[in-house]
Amino acid sequence: MTLMIERCPVGCDSTIEESDIALPEGRLRRCSTCGQLFSACTVERYEHSMQEFDDEQGTFVAPESVLRQKKRIGRILKNGVKQFRNPPSRISMLDVGCSSGSVLNIAREMGFDVHGVEPAPKAAATATDNGFDVFNGFLHEAEFPAESFDLVSLFEVIEHLKHPLELANEVHRILRPGGVWLIGTGNADSWTADCEKETWEYFDIDLHGGHISFFNPASISLFAERSGFEVAHIEARRVRLVEKQHAGRLAYQASKLACEFLEIPARLLNKGHDLQVVLRRRG
Repeated sequence: MTLMIERCPVGCDSTIEESDIALPEGRLRRCSTCGQLFSACTVERYEHSMQEFDDEQGTFVAPESVLRQKKRIGRILKNGVKQFRNPPSRISMLDVGCSSGSVLNIAREMGFDVHGVEPAPKAAATATDNGFDVFNGFLHEAEFPAESFDLVSLFEVIEHLKHPLELANEVHRILRPGGVWLIGTGNADSWTADCEKETWEYFDIDLHGGHISFFNPASISLFAERSGFEVAHIEARRVRLVEKQHAGRLAYQASKLACEFLEIPARLLNKGHDLQVVLRRRG
């Protein structure tokens, strides 16, 4: 059977090593140059994990998580706005992989001129029903004119891609000169990944519908350089030492307390598991 990813997704022509993170699909593989981790799953396994990814609910979060998501997305959008002289109302934004429109909703409330792309038909239909301009399909299929947008966002999408450089080339094409690309993904070089290893829920291919490629600050910086972008801002927030289902109540509460103390050093050292990146288009 054919592996879904056979070489470094960042484009390194380097030796591929096995990591010590053992998943049901096999040990995660690691690029010896940039440290990018990627799944040993087969094409068939990946496609199976994606079967339940399309539903009307999409990525709308549970009510108890709405405030946290709004704060997280709002923070990175504000970091993106800092790269412009214009207010959000004069910034044309495209959210790639917009699902049912949760990010679009936050961005619209902030005043952005929002548009979306989503390949999953049911999720895209929900976003459209909620009043958003959403193209149902993949980014390259939308055939946007060159230099159409000021800002492109990609939240919890890049870890699903076999060939992220192909997407990067299209993002570069549709961004205006000096345009901004916002990326949110997990940090494979985080203290969370170091402590939890294979129990980190972000590595679960079924739970997240096709997570197969795991960036770190170094690999995403190299990825940016190779695709015509420069890093304007990068940060990694939040620490988790154990998943709730893998610890007793007291142990989990103690770990949460420890994580609160680790939050500031994690941010300073880029060791948080929530990786947020602001890239600026060169040329």
